[in-house]
Amino acid sequence: QKSTYQLNYIDLPVLLVFKLAAEVEVHVGGYASYLLHTSPKYDDNTTLPLSILHKDDFHKMDFGVISGLGFRVGKIQLGVRYNFGLQNLARSTFAAEQLHNSKLTNAQLFLALNM
Repeated sequence: QKSTYQLNYIDLPVLLVFKLAAEVEVHVGGYASYLLHTSPKYDDNTTLPLSILHKDDFHKMDFGVISGLGFRVGKIQLGVRYNFGLQNLARSTFAAEQLHNSKLTNAQLFLALNM
């Protein structure tokens, strides 16, 4: 059976922004995040009340690096970022046996309005 765990974090990014031109920026930096909630999903797309791994099996804090590009068009900025976690997700031995060296990664699209 295939299991997927949805992990909900709140992130605090710290970025350096380098302007390549008036319209183009490069973003680099790091982030710290805190695990708020977990919810398991199984291959039949149902959520079971008792999951194999619980929230306590995951590290509550995560940290990693960020890179991305931003493009300005007038007062609007469009961009993409990639977050790569450096912390293993598994906190317990049981979780480490299932998740091995899994780390948090995600891609972001963003839209900003500059006043």
